[in-house]
Amino acid sequence: MRFAIKRRILNIIAIIFILAILIFNKFFTGTAIGITLLILFLLSYFILTLILWRCPHCNSYLWKLAPFATHCPYCGNELE
Repeated sequence: MRFAIKRRILNIIAIIFILAILIFNKFFTGTAIGITLLILFLLSYFILTLILWRCPHCNSYLWKLAPFATHCPYCGNELE
């Protein structure tokens, strides 16, 4: 999978997560269902980030890298 597609997937999931927080805050304030769903969604996003947010050349985890960076800080290769 190309790095640009991975970046797009993670950005879309982050937007969905923010919308979910707003929706759950309105309808499920303080309920166990809302809190459980938010925790599960946050964990799934964290796991996907660990899997997908890697350099396509050296396979290093890009944890410090901004979402719009163009080069890997470890190997120096272009990300797209």
